[in-house]
Amino acid sequence: MTHRKKVSVSFDINGKHYSNVSVEQTYKGNYHLLADIDGKERKFIIGKNKPEYSMIQSAGTSNLTDKQLKEMCEKYF
Repeated sequence: MTHRKKVSVSFDINGKHYSNVSVEQTYKGNYHLLADIDGKERKFIIGKNKPEYSMIQSAGTSNLTDKQLKEMCEKYF
């Protein structure tokens, strides 16, 4: 079962448009950072070895701020 943030977040970074940005938790315990970048679906897996993992785990996927989502997109995409 996956949990996905319901609110659609979008912004621009370095001339690229990011939309439908969210984080979901997978059944294996990892998190997926999801975004449509210039219309193409992208996914980055955030495992326990990433510093954001514990932040997401403590805050919860639905409580991440737009700023946190943008920072993760800047770092991983």
